[in-house]
Amino acid sequence: MYTGNVDTTAGRRFGYQVTFFRVGVDRAPVNPSAWAVRDLFMAHLAVSDVSGARYRFAEKLTRGGPGLSGADTARYRVWNEDWSVRLDDRGRHVLHAAGEQAGVDLVLDEGQPPVINGVNGISQKGAQAGNASHYYSLTRMPTAARSPSTANVSTSRARAGWTTSSAPASSNASSRAGTGCRCSSAMAGN
Repeated sequence: MYTGNVDTTAGRRFGYQVTFFRVGVDRAPVNPSAWAVRDLFMAHLAVSDVSGARYRFAEKLTRGGPGLSGADTARYRVWNEDWSVRLDDRGRHVLHAAGEQAGVDLVLDEGQPPVINGVNGISQKGAQAGNASHYYSLTRMPTAARSPSTANVSTSRARAGWTTSSAPASSNASSRAGTGCRCSSAMAGN
């Protein structure tokens, strides 16, 4: 999950949140097709236009299918159709999500060292061993607009971005356990 606040050079203020989720449905479906539902991937975008007193949101729900959505932990990339978060070659977080009424297209740097959450970085999700996540946050992430046309503003400067990451603590975790991926940024349409 990525959340943050940004300002335009004209002084307009926006808040944002972008979140990606995965829910395991069936690790080994009887149907061998790439279209068989193994996982469902959800994504949520919210943009608050503080200055204009407006709130906009968009959501997506897709199956992994043949590359429609997914997560690549080796390259730190998560996507749901055309929405995505990834690390670029410089280690910056690149976020893109756009709905009909709002969108974000931002680049965030890791401003501070990670903050470890839970007991030794583990957040227990259930009574069984392995039903847990490694959990940490990145705070005060310097943020810049990547595509001003998406934002409907000419330039932006960010006050702070913030992200939280959750990843399975064990490969024994239930296939039905949801996994959040850190994701962030903002600007809004009209």
